[in-house]
Amino acid sequence: RSVSQQALMPHFRITGGDFWHIYRMTVKDYRLNSGDVIDTDGTRFSHMLIEEGRKSAFPRLVGSNGNYIFQYNVQRNIVPGPNGTDRSGFYVETCDFQPCVIVRNEIINPAGDAIQVAGTSYHGGLRIDENELYMTDARRTDCDTGLPDPDGLCATNEEMFVFKDPRTEPAEPSYITINVIHHS
Repeated sequence: RSVSQQALMPHFRITGGDFWHIYRMTVKDYRLNSGDVIDTDGTRFSHMLIEEGRKSAFPRLVGSNGNYIFQYNVQRNIVPGPNGTDRSGFYVETCDFQPCVIVRNEIINPAGDAIQVAGTSYHGGLRIDENELYMTDARRTDCDTGLPDPDGLCATNEEMFVFKDPRTEPAEPSYITINVIHHS
């Protein structure tokens, strides 16, 4: 798809309103609050290209109660933050209403956690299925200097899946199934 055929957005944010459907958008070189989705329910992100981000998390769901779907998106080459700043890929705070689904996405070269669930009110219910998460040689660094090195043994990434805060009872089961994690 040529650039002239893309909906290219360097900044994108939703505050309020429900049942947004974001489809076939390219978000490149995003910064600041771009990607924040605040106090919405039923939001769908599908067939997006998200690349070269300069902040943590796109999309970053905050204050949403759930009923969201991330599917068929490609997120690649998030720019590492200064001094090891954590820059996660997808960020989810809660999942009170079903479905809450992250399915069939491709995350390439995250600069922190690829998928992070970090809300203090997370009660479970998230389904993370059939995603492909990987690092390429372009993200390798020299462990001593931190400089890019395709033969280096370190990389600017943390974990692929992270649940940072404990769930409170009663909890719905969360499922992480049929995902592929590898080095390309």
